[in-house]
Amino acid sequence: MSTPVDVGAARRKVLGPAIGILVVGILGALVSLLAAVVGLIGQERSGGLAGADMVAEQVGKALAVVIVFVWSLMGLVAAIGGVRMMGLNNYGFSFAACILSMIPCYNSCCILGLPFGIWGLIMLLQSDVKEVFKMRAKMKAEGRL
Repeated sequence: MSTPVDVGAARRKVLGPAIGILVVGILGALVSLLAAVVGLIGQERSGGLAGADMVAEQVGKALAVVIVFVWSLMGLVAAIGGVRMMGLNNYGFSFAACILSMIPCYNSCCILGLPFGIWGLIMLLQSDVKEVFKMRAKMKAEGRL
C-alpha cells in the first residue's frame, strides 16, 4: 500500500521559489529586451571608419543584439518554468528553470536568481514533491487532469 500524496504540501513547498523564478525570469527578459532595443535604436554612425573596420564594427553590434535577444529568451523560458513549477507540471521544465535562473550571464537579476534557483532545486529534489509531479504527469497522460 502506498502512502497518499499530499498535493497541497508539495504546492506550498514549490510556490515560493517558483514565484521568485517567475519574477526574476520576467525581469531578466525585460532588461535584456530593453538593452537590445536601446542597442538597436542608439547605434551611432561609425565616424571615420571605412571598409573592413566598419563591417567588423557592424557585425559586432549585430552579434551583441542577437546575444541579448537570446538572453531574453532564456529569461522567458525560466519564467515559463516557474509557472509550470507553480502548477506542479513538467518536472524537467521546472528543474531547467531553476538551473536557468542561476546562470548570471543572461540575467541582470542574477543576485536574486541564484537563491531562488537553489531553493527551487532543493524543493524539487524532495521525494514527496517528485512523487506529486509523477502522479500529475500520469493523471495527465490518462486524461484525468
